[in-house]
Amino acid sequence: METAQLTLFKTFTRATERNDLHTSASAMLREFIENLDLASIRLMLSDCTTIANEEPEEFFGQLASTFLYMQMANNDFLESAEGLCNRCTKGADAFVFRGTNIPFHFGLLFEVKNDKVTDMIECSILWKQFPELDPGLQHSLKFQTLQMPVQDYDAENPPF
Repeated sequence: METAQLTLFKTFTRATERNDLHTSASAMLREFIENLDLASIRLMLSDCTTIANEEPEEFFGQLASTFLYMQMANNDFLESAEGLCNRCTKGADAFVFRGTNIPFHFGLLFEVKNDKVTDMIECSILWKQFPELDPGLQHSLKFQTLQMPVQDYDAENPPF
């Protein structure tokens, strides 16, 4: 009997391609993030007992908030670029994800064992490898509330 997880891997798991960053489980997870597809990410990581040292539901809540933040900035798709982790998680697949409309961005590391993504960790310094990214537009997954600029308006003369 084939599990729902295994159906995700049909086109990505040929033995000759499993270690290729472009056709592996990492590539699939990268594509799900680019498409803001939380349901597929949940399914792919459903065997993980913790993600980024947190309960999976806590992490997925943070990711859902980040996706909403991106969508509110009219980013319906995220571009990604491969990076390199030489610090805390050496050897992990590293990616920076950036909005296509407003370039808010965040970095994630994927730990892979036995051709399967076993953990996903936010990396707050990965963006430094990409000088074109504005550090002021970096978004943290733990950043739960949207901060919008607030102006004081005259109550008798509202702006609308």
